[in-house]
Amino acid sequence: MKKNISLLLLAVFLLQTAVVAAAEPEDAGYDASKLFYLADESTGYQIYFPHYAGSDPAVLSVNGEAFEIELNYFDYPEGDGDVRLFEVITSDPDARYLDILISDESGQWYAAEWKGLELSGGKATVSVSRSIWEMNFQEEMLHVDIYSYNRDGELLWHFLDLYIMFTDWGEAEQEPQAPEEEDREVLALPQTANVTVDGKTVTFDAYAINGNLYLKLRDLAMVLSGTGKPFEVKWDGARNAISLISGEAYTPVGGELAVSDNRMAATAAPNRSKIYVDGREMQFTAYTIGGNNYFKLRDIARTFNIGVTWDAAAKMVGLDTQQDYTE
Repeated sequence: MKKNISLLLLAVFLLQTAVVAAAEPEDAGYDASKLFYLADESTGYQIYFPHYAGSDPAVLSVNGEAFEIELNYFDYPEGDGDVRLFEVITSDPDARYLDILISDESGQWYAAEWKGLELSGGKATVSVSRSIWEMNFQEEMLHVDIYSYNRDGELLWHFLDLYIMFTDWGEAEQEPQAPEEEDREVLALPQTANVTVDGKTVTFDAYAINGNLYLKLRDLAMVLSGTGKPFEVKWDGARNAISLISGEAYTPVGGELAVSDNRMAATAAPNRSKIYVDGREMQFTAYTIGGNNYFKLRDIARTFNIGVTWDAAAKMVGLDTQQDYTE
């Protein structure tokens, strides 16, 4: 069974009336762990990453706003010849050409682009010279958009917001391991995060810590109060414990959802309190900054079974209390 790329392709626009079911590629030599559907099986498009090493969430900052993305890490290519970046495979009988645009993470400059790349037997290989790879791809977070056209040049599909990075994965694993992030103070970079909550846009003061976006716990409780999945936050000083109680309305303490200008980078201390959810102790990676506790949005969504959505056009993550949480 092939894997879907979680949050890798954050938008797909269907511009044709019929959807062709995805088929297994004819070439049995593909490593199944490096072969992914573009969006989902129904598109009939797959992508093969020959150098794929793994993926992790990362924070992307554009014009002062922060977005959580899925970053796909590639091993350094061996040898000194051309570098095969990826291969697009499709069972769509109408697809004839691809446009591939690869830019830096914020779209300010292009690392490489292909216009009218012909599909042969439903496949197209995307490669660059070694010199171009060394100059534009090595240790760079890059943004990939893929467009598919029929023989008349009409747009069939476009797949947006795929992020890749070539890094010396093997050498990094051999380096001495730093302490776990939750066991040491770390640098927190201020961010402004816009999140939709049941369709309403809310602005949060947030921090980027070690590539993840953290929001204030009480801010999250405040915006979810009055929805179908509220939770209460209680502090037990005697036990140095935070209690989160699902289904109860949140009690404000003041200062929730305040947005500050000109915030500076701050030191984030690991949260040392015990954390209980409905009476059961649970483990979270959380930090204390300026007396407030900051949690990952997805950790809270997972805990209270809240759906997480993504609007690629607006580049905005959302919480939908009418949906269940999925990874």
